[in-house]
This record gives sequence, structure tokens and C-alpha cells, in this order.
Amino acid sequence: MKRGFTLVEAIVALGVLVAIIALIMPGIARFLTLTRADFLNMCLWESAMSEFNRVKANPDAVGRTNTYTCGAIVVNTRSFLERGNIPQTPPKSGSGNSACAIVRVEATAQGRNAVMRGPVCRFF
Repeated sequence: MKRGFTLVEAIVALGVLVAIIALIMPGIARFLTLTRADFLNMCLWESAMSEFNRVKANPDAVGRTNTYTCGAIVVNTRSFLERGNIPQTPPKSGSGNSACAIVRVEATAQGRNAVMRGPVCRFF
């Protein structure tokens, strides 16, 4: 009885291995594409949230554009008033005037964008 594989058996085994790899590769490529898209979405949302928090902390920052870097991705953000006005000084209590406005923040990178809206107020 001989031990080992014949050349034909080795070629068949190699062919089976190549076929399995060929079947798996499209799934791996799709996974990598989705992972890149998820990373881009995360960068967009984090940049939008950072800009929104910057505007909430300093309402005078509305209308400015900023650039954030997330890995190798450059994200451009801009904020603007969508509805209402933020007063320069807070209104007196009971005056009926609002201290808040709705601000929209847009983050854009690589042809995709994220949008956040919310109230920004001046209480002090």
C-alpha cells in the first residue's frame, strides 16, 4: 500500500480549494464595501453631531462651515437657521418671546450627507 497523494489527487484537491475560494470572494468583497459605507456613515453622523453641539454651545456659530477629519475622510459641515431666530440676549421670562430657533446641520463627504435638526437656545 502506497502512502501520499498522486498528482491527479493533488490537482483535484487544489481545484476544489480554488472553487471554494472563488465562491467566498464575492461575499468578502461585499462585506468590505459595506464596512466602508458604514464607516463613512459613522463619520458623517459624528461630524454632524459635533457641529450641532458646537452650535448649541455657541449660538453665534450658526452659519459657519467647518471641516472634520475622520480617518482619511474629510467631512464638511455647515449649519444654518431653519426656523426662527436666536436672540442676541435671552428674552425676559414671561415676555412671550422665544429664546430658541430650529437649526439644521449638514455634513457632507464623498457624495453622501447626513442632516440633523434641533432647537438651539440662548438662555444666558
